[in-house]
Amino acid sequence: MGKTEANKIIEPFFSHDKAARGDEKIVRMFYEARKQYGNLSEAALKDALPWAYYGLYWGVVEYMHRNNLKASELEMLAYELRIDPEILSDLMNNYQLFREENGCYVSDRILRNLEYQAEKSEQNSKAAKARWALAYFKKICLEVFEKELKLNKSEVPIYLDYDETIDGFREKLPDILYTLKTLRFENNPKFVPTINWLLESNNLVKLLNGGYGKLKSWKEHKDYLKAKEEEENVNAVSSVEEAIELLLENTTYIAASDQCVVNPSYSVLFDKFNISRSEIRRMKLERLKANA
Repeated sequence: MGKTEANKIIEPFFSHDKAARGDEKIVRMFYEARKQYGNLSEAALKDALPWAYYGLYWGVVEYMHRNNLKASELEMLAYELRIDPEILSDLMNNYQLFREENGCYVSDRILRNLEYQAEKSEQNSKAAKARWALAYFKKICLEVFEKELKLNKSEVPIYLDYDETIDGFREKLPDILYTLKTLRFENNPKFVPTINWLLESNNLVKLLNGGYGKLKSWKEHKDYLKAKEEEENVNAVSSVEEAIELLLENTTYIAASDQCVVNPSYSVLFDKFNISRSEIRRMKLERLKANA
């Protein structure tokens, strides 16, 4: 729907709560108004009748925004609205406000409103999905490249299309970006891996399908870096005190089984510094109790 068409719908009317009739103050107004009947002159009632029709019209509009109104159910709605069925029938059939199609009453105004609401809901849903997709892209870029990779305006819809159409795209994105980061070409030593290149000429799909070599695992690379860091930490320990502290930091107490589990990467410290596992368990529990 174009901008002009949308304006046609939203400009002529103000927002109207489709459940307004259930508001406590409106219910009280109905109640008090009915008690006024005996106090009003015939002339006053005559003057109020067109406005009663107008209010009845909005009551029907509220109902039809939430329900289909079958022609056979007119008497049921009249009972619900506490109005004479003849008056409701007069409103529905004689003023070109509603028409009957396939046994149901319809209104072009209501159909336009419902269509506009559905479109806005879809647009809002798409916008929310796009924001989440781009936020996730930024997060993974910062993790893999340690900097933000920027998309220009023409690249955003291309990226969002990939996000929507490639099965499991977000799970694959870390591997895609890590493979991109490590990509090198012998015939182009000056090549700089960028997201802009990735979104050109269907390069992303080619990379994903192995066109530039096997897709590399970002998780395996992170695990390797973590293991290397742990090894360096272990090798850097030069005293019993340091070893104990490192073991305590890398020991997890599992209450369900009453066990202390030590990260295997640091287990070598037990033998290297002649530290007993029971000692680390006792110290870990003491530290947990002190911090409780």
